[in-house]
Amino acid sequence: MPEGTPIDRQWVLVLENGAVIVDWGNGLAQDLATGDFLRFEERQVSHVAYDEELALLVRQGRILAYDRRLVYLGSLPDLPRRSME
Repeated sequence: MPEGTPIDRQWVLVLENGAVIVDWGNGLAQDLATGDFLRFEERQVSHVAYDEELALLVRQGRILAYDRRLVYLGSLPDLPRRSME
């Protein structure tokens, strides 16, 4: 079994601009190539990531592995949160 944090492939999406993201919910995503968090709308989604797109991310060291059902991420950053003042 691969190491890392498993994420169901249905949450790994490709936007119309080609960015491969993890959908964290409520319009918040993380670009897997850069690690940056971004806001997106459902209409910007092109498709669920294909094997070829995930294989490229493995070669680039951006994800650890993937299979038919899961994508394995390395260390996960903290989601940005508003501070309470």
